[in-house]
Amino acid sequence: MPIPERTLLTGATGFVGSRIARRLLDSGAPVRSIVRRAGTDTTLFHPLYEEIVGDFVDPAVAAGAAVGCGHVIHVAATGGPDLEPVRRINVDGTVSMLEAAKAAGASRFIQISTVSVYDLRAVDDVDEEIPLKSGGDHYGFTKAEGDRRVFAAMAGGLPATILRPSAILGFHPTSTWAVVVPERIRDRRIKLLRGGGNTLAFVHVEDLVDAVFLALRNSCSVGGVYNVLDRNGTWLEYTDEVRTWFGTAPLDEVPEAEAASQTYFIGRFKADRLATDLGWRPSRTYAEGMAEGSLQWQAGRQGAR
Repeated sequence: MPIPERTLLTGATGFVGSRIARRLLDSGAPVRSIVRRAGTDTTLFHPLYEEIVGDFVDPAVAAGAAVGCGHVIHVAATGGPDLEPVRRINVDGTVSMLEAAKAAGASRFIQISTVSVYDLRAVDDVDEEIPLKSGGDHYGFTKAEGDRRVFAAMAGGLPATILRPSAILGFHPTSTWAVVVPERIRDRRIKLLRGGGNTLAFVHVEDLVDAVFLALRNSCSVGGVYNVLDRNGTWLEYTDEVRTWFGTAPLDEVPEAEAASQTYFIGRFKADRLATDLGWRPSRTYAEGMAEGSLQWQAGRQGAR
């Protein structure tokens, strides 16, 4: 079922955004993206694809790009050691896109958030009612602040939906869990917290895209917040498999005294609401997602010979 409205997309040349863009284009929906540099992703070249060069945090750029767009999907986000650059993208950028969507009269706004927004202290099961962080790591905290801005826009009448994926599997040059973290594991720059028993939940990127399309097509998702994940695993399970890609030695364990001061969550994340409200069911397995990463690393090794 095509989605005929023109969609404005941030982060279209990134991991998740590029997958959403391709699926939209394949469905016959025009896509307009805000990019820093034109033509950086040749896989998106398509008669229905348009790029606006600029900074989406700039209200004027966002507002101009949103004109004529029925859907706005905000994917772009960042992390890092310095708070203000992260806040600028994850909070100010969200506000800019919300205002642009409102001014354009968009019929739907989708916020791609993260399960990292939750305050995991003193909880076992993480559904969408768990309180949001009010501090802590810059990425999770600022994404929580961005979600709060979306809630305010919802209260003001914007038809919006928030999707909160877990660790996203699948390959892209900028993928956190197929490239960035594996590089750190390879170089022994990650330590396991208390043996790696802490929870790490996963979803395949294409199953996340499925959730985006379900949210766009179902009016009952307006005003909704949905966790998006396939399964709960552990850091040890994930890092053990990644180490097989490189044949690296076991990771160091964090000393008990050091681990005691860090977040150690051994509960589970839940995505029951997404299944109940929208009928979402994951169709790509953890093994398939991890295999994508492994194959790309192996291909890279062969190419380097």
